[in-house]
Amino acid sequence: MPAQGYLSPPLFASAWLFSPAQTSTAMPEPDTQNVVKPDPEPGRPEIALLHDLTRWREQLARSIARNNLGVRSEQIATAVNRILLSLLFLCIAEDRRLIPVGTIREMQVSCCSGEVLPAFLRYTQMLYPEDPPSAEAVDDFCDLVIDERVLPAILAALTSVDRHYDLAIIPTEMLAEVMQQYLARTVRRSAAHQAIIVDTHDTTQSGGTTVPPAPAIGYLVKSSLAAARTRYQSHRIWAVWQPHTYSRTQTLFKDFTTAFKDADEVIVTEVYAAREAKQDYSSQQVVDAMKHPSAHFIAGLKDVSNYLISNLRPGDVLLVLSAGDADSVSAKVLTHLKEAENG
Repeated sequence: MPAQGYLSPPLFASAWLFSPAQTSTAMPEPDTQNVVKPDPEPGRPEIALLHDLTRWREQLARSIARNNLGVRSEQIATAVNRILLSLLFLCIAEDRRLIPVGTIREMQVSCCSGEVLPAFLRYTQMLYPEDPPSAEAVDDFCDLVIDERVLPAILAALTSVDRHYDLAIIPTEMLAEVMQQYLARTVRRSAAHQAIIVDTHDTTQSGGTTVPPAPAIGYLVKSSLAAARTRYQSHRIWAVWQPHTYSRTQTLFKDFTTAFKDADEVIVTEVYAAREAKQDYSSQQVVDAMKHPSAHFIAGLKDVSNYLISNLRPGDVLLVLSAGDADSVSAKVLTHLKEAENG
C-alpha cells in the first residue's frame, strides 16, 4: 500500500488528518538536496533494494567472519541483521520525514571519523525508545572488528543521489516482500575466515515462509502510533489494523495485544490470509485479549469504512496499518468526505 497523507510511519501505514474545512493529502516539501533518482528498471525499486540488502549482507558477513575468528554463524547473522535492519528502519524514517533529513549523512560522517560501531549505535538508539539494548549487548557488539570501509560504503550508498528507491513511496506490500525474501536466508560460517549465505532452517522446513522478528513488528506498530501521538497531541487518533497472515498474528499475539496504547480508538479487521489457507482462527481473539478501553473487532473492510464514515469527527487522525488490502478503507473514507465536501 502506498504511503500517503501527513504521516507515513515505517513499512505499513497510511494516515490522514480530517479537518472541518478540507481533506488534505499534502506531504511535507521534499528536500531537493536529497532527491532519489528513478529506478533504472521503472516500477521495480524493490528489486534494487533487495539487491543492495543481500549484497551488503555478504560484505558484512565476510568481514566479520574474517576479522573475528571466534564468532559463530548465528552471532555473525545477528550482528549483520542488527546493522542492516537498523539502517533500513532509519532510512525509512528519514525518507518519510519521521526523523530529521540528513540523519543518515551525519551518521556517515561520524562512522568515517573513527570508531565505526560505537558511532553507529549512537544513532540506532532512536529505534529503541522504550527498551534500548542492554549495556552488555552493546559492549559485545562493539567488540566486533569490521573492515573500516565496509559500513561507511553502505552509508555512502544510502545517501547517494544514485540510490534507486525512495522508501517513502514504495508500496507497503513490496517492502514486506523485500523483508520476507531477505529473512529467508541467513549467514553460515563456511571456514575459519569465510562466511556464506544459505536458506534458513525455517525457510527450508516451510518451503519459503518466514516470520519477521517480533521486535521489528512491535517497533513498527508502536512507533507509528507514538509518532502520530507526538505530532497530533490534541487530536483523537484512530488505528485500523488488518492482521497479516494467521501464522504471524498467532506468533506475535502477545505483542499485538499491547501495541495500540497510543491510539484513542482501535479497529481490528479479520486476518488477511495472503499466501496461507483459511484457518479456524479469528483476530477477534486479539481484540478480546486487549486491555484497550475502546478496541473493536469489525471483520469486513466495507463495514470498517462505513463505521469510520459514521464516527469520524473533524480533527480526527486516521492510521490504516496493513500489508494487505486495507488501503481501500482510507480510499473509501476520503472519497466519501470529498463528495460530502463538494456537496
